[in-house]
Amino acid sequence: MLLKRYTLPLILTAISVVPATARAEGCIQSSLNGAYGFVSSVRIVPPGPQDRTTRQNVVAVVVYDGAGIVRLAGSVVGVTGVHDILLYGTYQLNEQCLGRVVLLNAKEQKSDTWRFAMVSGGVRLLTVSDSSPNMKPFVQERR
Repeated sequence: MLLKRYTLPLILTAISVVPATARAEGCIQSSLNGAYGFVSSVRIVPPGPQDRTTRQNVVAVVVYDGAGIVRLAGSVVGVTGVHDILLYGTYQLNEQCLGRVVLLNAKEQKSDTWRFAMVSGGVRLLTVSDSSPNMKPFVQERR
């Protein structure tokens, strides 16, 4: 009985003295390096009430360079056909493994911005668009 009473407090004390770096490994900009693929869709809401809502599907490969530069090559499939896209931009990653991507088109106009959480040791990026609210959340997976 005496052992049971002191076991939990001893374990909690031992955990609290382990340095934070040993408990959870933080992220740095260079820890995001390589190619990731994803698929998602965007709901297109027409301006007029007589038009019907449609959906465009997106499939792409995103390459992060480990130094804050990102490139995207993909295809958008919708009712008007298939359109290939090439975007580039920048990304940031903080030590809590949360990041932001800003993508630009060929005319250097902002195309989209994303927020993501790096999980599974960098194998997956759980992603939402913060500039396209009709885009479904998606997972970028390392190739």
